[in-house]
Amino acid sequence: MYFEKLSDEALDGMSHEDAFDYHTAAIKEAFGLPLACQRERLKEKRKFSAELRIHRFEGASVGFLASEDYSAKMDVNARPSETMSFVFLEAGATAIGQDGRFTVLKPGRLFFFNTARAADFHFFTPFRQHVLHVPKSALEALFPSLERTTATAMTCAGNFLLLRNLVRATAADNALEAASIPALESLRDTFVSLAAMGLSEIFRTRLSDSPSQAALKLAAERVMTKSMGDASLTAQAVAAQCGISVRKLYQLFESEGGVMEALWRIRLESARAMLLSPWCKAMSAAEIGFACGFKTQAHFGSRFRRAYGISPAAYRSQRVREATA
Repeated sequence: MYFEKLSDEALDGMSHEDAFDYHTAAIKEAFGLPLACQRERLKEKRKFSAELRIHRFEGASVGFLASEDYSAKMDVNARPSETMSFVFLEAGATAIGQDGRFTVLKPGRLFFFNTARAADFHFFTPFRQHVLHVPKSALEALFPSLERTTATAMTCAGNFLLLRNLVRATAADNALEAASIPALESLRDTFVSLAAMGLSEIFRTRLSDSPSQAALKLAAERVMTKSMGDASLTAQAVAAQCGISVRKLYQLFESEGGVMEALWRIRLESARAMLLSPWCKAMSAAEIGFACGFKTQAHFGSRFRRAYGISPAAYRSQRVREATA
């Protein structure tokens, strides 16, 4: 694990130029990129600062970067193993040029690039982003059309939304360094699989191999969450939306008692959240149950009491009383 928080506190005596050099050197070292960085009108702006976190594991890395505006140019990287970098922009405005394509990015979108090939980066404003590096060979094994899709802006939806959320959680997890090697290998495979599945969705290309079990399970849970309001939702429909067989779907949820049990769990957890949400205040407990896919009020109440030991209406009242006590 690599962790460093960069701030102005230790840099009070530095010039603007020295502060910029200090922070960009840390960024280059953390992400392993041969960047040449510059900043226009350096002396006219406030002192450069940045915050950086990164975890490295089993040929991959996950990081977070918040920084002032600057530009960077990357020549060909001489590292022996190529990686693909996925950049999820959280705030600010940025752009990347690679392979003859130039992409302007807005918050809520992502782009990816090959870290072994020349690229230009422009951060027009202060920005925040999460970054994922995965081995090119591992990703290309699942998604062979990799070379023609770099420096493309994409929306964080579907499997890319899952990938972004997993990257966020991992970047913030300071306990990651204590994880075992098999656990880290599994995490890397999940990142690679979700990335390949996201690219396959965007470019409508079939995967050449089966993604990891963990990634497929996350994708299936996303489908169930999105469609939970459909009371007639079946395992067959979930499998079809995931592009896998029903048998494979059942294998993914075997440890949870089956696909339908997993679906009921998702519905119950969503209903519980809605019961406490101020946005759902006007909805009755029965209406919330119907919205989450329960066919009758009695069925919703029975399932809820079995899971939480209390009726939906009593649960809502109890939590409201606790919050206002």
